[in-house]
Amino acid sequence: MPGFNRRSKPLKGAVSLTDISNFSLANPADDDLIAYDLGTGLWVNTKSLTGDYTISGSLTVNNIVLSAGITAGSDIAATGDLDIGGNGEIDGTLVVGGALTADSLAVTASATIGTTLGVTGTLTGSAFSFSGNGTVGGTLGVTGAITATGGLVIGDLSPSGDLVVGGNAEIAGVLTAADDLNVLGNLSGTSISGTSLSTGGNLSVSGSIQGARFSIARTAPDIIWQNTTDDETVLFRGAYNAGAGQVETDMLKLTPNVGADFSGLIRIPGETGFGIQVGSTPTYPWHDLIGQIFVEIGGATAPPFEQILSTGFFAHNFDVNDEVWVKYHIPHDYVPGSDIYLHAHWMPDGTDTNDVVWEFEYAYAHGHDQAAFPLGSTTTVTATQTVGGTQYQHYVTETAAQTITMEADGILFVKVTRITNGGTDNSDEIYLLLADVHYQSTDVGTKNKSPNFYET
Repeated sequence: MPGFNRRSKPLKGAVSLTDISNFSLANPADDDLIAYDLGTGLWVNTKSLTGDYTISGSLTVNNIVLSAGITAGSDIAATGDLDIGGNGEIDGTLVVGGALTADSLAVTASATIGTTLGVTGTLTGSAFSFSGNGTVGGTLGVTGAITATGGLVIGDLSPSGDLVVGGNAEIAGVLTAADDLNVLGNLSGTSISGTSLSTGGNLSVSGSIQGARFSIARTAPDIIWQNTTDDETVLFRGAYNAGAGQVETDMLKLTPNVGADFSGLIRIPGETGFGIQVGSTPTYPWHDLIGQIFVEIGGATAPPFEQILSTGFFAHNFDVNDEVWVKYHIPHDYVPGSDIYLHAHWMPDGTDTNDVVWEFEYAYAHGHDQAAFPLGSTTTVTATQTVGGTQYQHYVTETAAQTITMEADGILFVKVTRITNGGTDNSDEIYLLLADVHYQSTDVGTKNKSPNFYET
């Protein structure tokens, strides 16, 4: 404004001060005056002001520093920092390009802070978004979503929308999220609840935790629930209806070096692909289908059941080309689509070191009137054992993986034969004890006892 050194005008209605560098008021009051000083290039107080600063419209400036509070009837937009020495009440939208500090802050619409958020008292509003760290000394009550690119340190928190924190979230009190809770860092609190809980770091809760789904992207530790009366035992309690109302009972008790005590049902989905896996790299465990050796017909290729030397034990003695038939019923815990391994348990009665070779010829068919055995187009596989020369040594001679499309109640029909090794055969008496099948198990049965075995 050329031609004058200082000019005053009332501050009423909507105020847009986009052409100034700083805006500083010390205890301003409603209807008091400010002026633009050409010498300093600042809007300044024209006299000593006391009380809070109140505008009925919107305010747009760079930096705002207030020693007392501020009440705005509409929006506030600060491209720099907003420092409120008292309480802030904004009946509209708050946009701060820099940091925001206040004793307490209430925003009826959304609030967006460019860097850090610092409130020593209570923070309320419809939605908050800030790019830095957030600290709230009192209660944070937000009806919408909270998004923090940095961390969040707070007392109680009850957003009705989502909570998204890019860093760590430290909740000194109770955290109740009506929708999703997603923390990329560590999450800690007295008690925490939400529709779904997701954290990229540790989840530490000293009280209760409730959620429809939990996702913790950590390897050690994932979730720690600690019983306050016994730091070595984790106890999960549930309730059931016993006819006279809800009855609370122990459902699961976990004790290190002891195991788990279950009191109730363990429910696993009935679809294919679900079960119990083991190991640090989880996979389905292996079980055996046991094949007892029975000679059902006589003849030149039938192994005799005879005494093992002068011992009191008897077994089937297999010469080269001796054979038996074994039938395996596929159990309901078989993992559909997984490979199997046929193998022979046997021992020699002497110390010959020549190889022993077993042949497995098999045919498979689904049960429940679904398929016929392909006896005219069987599959044959062999397994060779290098012999160490120890009398009565227990050998397990296993085939390579066999891929067969099988399901529960199917039958694997196998002919087991000792065949020549192609050179000098082992001259010891060779006793076949069992012919088994290694298969992977879900460790649970199927939902149904006949096809379709699984829920669709």
